[in-house]
Amino acid sequence: MVEQALNSDVGVNVGAETPVPASAVVRRPQSPAVVHWRTLLGFHAEGEAQALVDGQGVPSEEQARMALMDRAHNARSYVSALALRPEAGVEPIAPTARLTALAAEPTFGEYTSGMSSWQFAMVDLRRLVVFQPWVNTEHLSRLAARLPLVGDDEGLVRLTLPLKAESSDLVEVVTAFDQGKNLWTITSDHLDLRLLGPIAGQEDKAGRKFVGFQFGIGLRAMSAVEFNGRFILKNGYHRAVALAVGGHVRVPMLILRAPSYALTGGGGVPNFSEELVMGSRPPRLEDFMSMAAVDVPRRRLKVVITMQGQAFGIPT
Repeated sequence: MVEQALNSDVGVNVGAETPVPASAVVRRPQSPAVVHWRTLLGFHAEGEAQALVDGQGVPSEEQARMALMDRAHNARSYVSALALRPEAGVEPIAPTARLTALAAEPTFGEYTSGMSSWQFAMVDLRRLVVFQPWVNTEHLSRLAARLPLVGDDEGLVRLTLPLKAESSDLVEVVTAFDQGKNLWTITSDHLDLRLLGPIAGQEDKAGRKFVGFQFGIGLRAMSAVEFNGRFILKNGYHRAVALAVGGHVRVPMLILRAPSYALTGGGGVPNFSEELVMGSRPPRLEDFMSMAAVDVPRRRLKVVITMQGQAFGIPT
């Protein structure tokens, strides 16, 4: 169902509150160098939207550019007419063997660090507020191939709250070392590849010390964070959109409660501002499937991580 929605002119209605137009879930044809990102241009000011469209490094004819800006204008008109919408609610989930095992994993503390409290709960996807302004339509299509059917509760929790042993993301990386520059270069097409923190130790045999950085993909559990009574999607944007398009309404997630907005994960560029996210008419997940969103072509990207070691003398 989701694959059809992403590649055809057939819309998917994810709830009575938000009728989804056909154009909301159409995936444009991709060229090898370009991928379309579903972008909430309706929540950007005109100048911001124009800068975002023009700043992606994708050459286009003036007619195509103007058509894209017309869609952005229509998206802003749609958003300006939005009424006040109810906040998301959560329903706590009773402990299970899976949730206990997930909470016992060594990396689970990275989710909860600095948070006031946490719990596992069922959440209405559509009503979650979002700070991330875009999702990659190509990745949504890949997710469509492995989405659980509506009603498959076990398949759903495996997707939203996977255990480490169940992770299906195989990250292909290319590593290279430049002996002359003492430079490591790690390259991947997986856009979630990131530095995960420092590492230091001592080699067993020779006893030599080392320092460096760990790298890998981010944490896998889908999570939302509550701040001042508002539930904001924190991790798992592509899975959340794919599930909503596929007809899922309530899904299990990790719910975190943050003592400050800085801990929501929503700070900095390119995320929406705190003022908008915490305002009276914030962007919500359902807006990715409405006229508020526009497919924006962007250059295909790779992630490159570099690490270099140097030794030099300085005056004392």
